[in-house]
Amino acid sequence: MDSRQKQILEYRSYPNGYYHLCTDGWSGGNLFNTIGQFAFGMCTIALLTLKIGVKIISFELMPNHIHIAICGTGKQCLDSFFFIMERTRKRLKEDGYVVPPDSYWFKLVPVENRSALKDLIVYLARNKFEKGECTPVGHLWGTGYLVYNQFANFIRGTKVKDESEGC
Repeated sequence: MDSRQKQILEYRSYPNGYYHLCTDGWSGGNLFNTIGQFAFGMCTIALLTLKIGVKIISFELMPNHIHIAICGTGKQCLDSFFFIMERTRKRLKEDGYVVPPDSYWFKLVPVENRSALKDLIVYLARNKFEKGECTPVGHLWGTGYLVYNQFANFIRGTKVKDESEGC
C-alpha cells in the first residue's frame, strides 16, 4: 500500500465534522484560466451539496488551487475532491488547457472547534486580498466577498456562531 492509499483510508475514517479541504497548489498550470472556468467551478462547489450531501461553509477558488471549509464525513470530503477534479479535468480538456496530473492531491485538515472554524473562514476570506490581487470585496470566485459586503445581510442561513458543534 502506497502513501496515497494510506491517506485515502485515513480520510475515509474521519467522522462527520468540519474540515479544511485544500487542494495542492499546481505549479504546472491553472485549474481556472477563464471567467467561464471560474463560473463552472462555482457551480461545481454548489453541486457538492446536492450530489454528495456536504455543507459548504466557505470557499475560495484560486487559479491553481481551491480552499473549502466543508462539513461532512471524511468519505464525503474525499468524494467531493474526486468530483471536483473529475469536472475540472473534463472542462480544462474541453477548453484545450493542460489538465492536472494524476498526482494532483489535497489535504483534509480537521477543524477542532468553533473558534478554529471562524479563523478558517477569515483566512479564506483574506486569501486573495493578502496576495495583493484584489480588494476585500473584489474576489468574485468564492464566499469571501460576503464577509466584507453589506449584501450579506440579505442572505438567509445559519450564522457560524449559531451552528451546532456537529454538522
